[in-house]
Amino acid sequence: ISNLVDAVTARFLAGALAGATATGLTYPLDLMRARMAAHWDFLPRYPNYFAAFEVVIKEEGVLALYKGIRPTLLGIMPYAGLSFMAYETLKAHWINHLRGEQETISTGARLTCGALAGIFAQTTTYPLDIIRRRMQVHPGLYRNEL
Repeated sequence: ISNLVDAVTARFLAGALAGATATGLTYPLDLMRARMAAHWDFLPRYPNYFAAFEVVIKEEGVLALYKGIRPTLLGIMPYAGLSFMAYETLKAHWINHLRGEQETISTGARLTCGALAGIFAQTTTYPLDIIRRRMQVHPGLYRNEL
């Protein structure tokens, strides 16, 4: 059981750190996408990503590119960790208990493991995603975030 707990913990940490790294690198693009999608006026506020970056940096400062990152990381780290942990654990269980000595599993089994892992992770972390989107779209309401 100790080895199983260690393996599950390692899988969770690997997924969480991978998710945090990817999020930190791509967050400004996600922020711009959210702001551009949430602008419902007749004329777009930003005609393209470059203009959006320019306006946000000029009006709100460089740190505005990372508004909402804390709840995003608080959401993505458990999501990515749980997703990776569940997928790899289900896959290992499938191989060890359902496939015998074979080290590979079918594409259908992989899809099933991935679907179950995604459902589990998304259901668990969805409330944090709602908070993140609100912070991105309504930046004036959350002044003490960053």
